[in-house]
Amino acid sequence: MDLRFMLIALLALPLGISAAAVAARAWRGQRQANVARAWPRAPGQVLQSGVHEVMVRRRISTHTTTYRMATRYEPCVVYMYVVDGARYQAERLRMGASIASSDTRAAERTIAPYPAGRDVTVYYNPADPADATLDPRATWGTRILWLVTLLLFAIAAVVVVVFLSSPPISWS
Repeated sequence: MDLRFMLIALLALPLGISAAAVAARAWRGQRQANVARAWPRAPGQVLQSGVHEVMVRRRISTHTTTYRMATRYEPCVVYMYVVDGARYQAERLRMGASIASSDTRAAERTIAPYPAGRDVTVYYNPADPADATLDPRATWGTRILWLVTLLLFAIAAVVVVVFLSSPPISWS
């Protein structure tokens, strides 16, 4: 019995499944962004703009399930807009997966174009005007998910090629 196929199944298959799961999440974010580009626009105004501190669980060691809390920073922009005479308020900046940073400067750069009081263009979902965004492009989080997908698929492909091009491995 050739063990190469068992090794491929044990190594490449989980990588491929993980890549597919990450790709599904990236696809959802990308699809949201693509749809949002066609949404109608409404004039709006920034009500608040700032950086929020969030606490996230972070694994201390890879061989244990011990975690500690870590501080991360997210941009937060609250804006108001009117659609068909109804006033709405929203916070979403971009479509897709968001990333909290350990550095406040990244969040500050993100909110810099949106100081309180600034007039903005709001893209809103015509089927649900409460669903809105200031920028219909996909987030960096979505782009990173695509890169992770490519990396996982590439590693899985290398595993398959290496094992298939190697001499047969059998039980002795």
